[in-house]
Amino acid sequence: MARDYDGGGEEWRIGQETFVPLSLAAATAVQEAQADTPAITSSSDYDNALNTAAAALSRVATIYTLDKQTSRLMPLSVNLIGEKFRRGATELRNDNGTTITSLTVKQADLATAIRSIKSAGIAFGPALPEQRQENTRDSTVAPSSAKDGQV
Repeated sequence: MARDYDGGGEEWRIGQETFVPLSLAAATAVQEAQADTPAITSSSDYDNALNTAAAALSRVATIYTLDKQTSRLMPLSVNLIGEKFRRGATELRNDNGTTITSLTVKQADLATAIRSIKSAGIAFGPALPEQRQENTRDSTVAPSSAKDGQV
C-alpha cells in the first residue's frame, strides 16, 4: 500500500496522492470545528487542542508514518488506550515509551474526516481545568468523554 516518498516540503506527493502533516491536518480540524468555542489563547491549550484533534482524526481517517529505513509511508493502527498524540500532533507515543514521528494523513481524506468531526459536534476549545492539571504532569491529552461538546 505504501509507495516511495519523493521528498518535499509541507505536503508530500506519492504517486497520485498528496499527504499533509498530521499537525497541519489537526490545525485545520481545530479551525473548522472552532465555531462557538471560546478562543484558544495559550500555547499549551493550542498544543492540547492539536493533540485531541489528531486523536479525533485517527478515528475517521488513516494516519500514516514515514518508515525511515524504506522511505515509504506506512499506515498506522492507532490505539488511543495505550497511545497519545503529543507535541502538537507531531508525535504518537506508546505506553512503552516508543515515539512515532513523521505523521501524515491523505489530503483527500481530510475534508470528509473534518465533516465527520463537525457533524459529531466535537469542538477543540481551551483545556478544562482538570485537563490543565493533568497536562502539567505529562503535557499530553488523551481523548476523554466529551463535556459540553468539547473533547
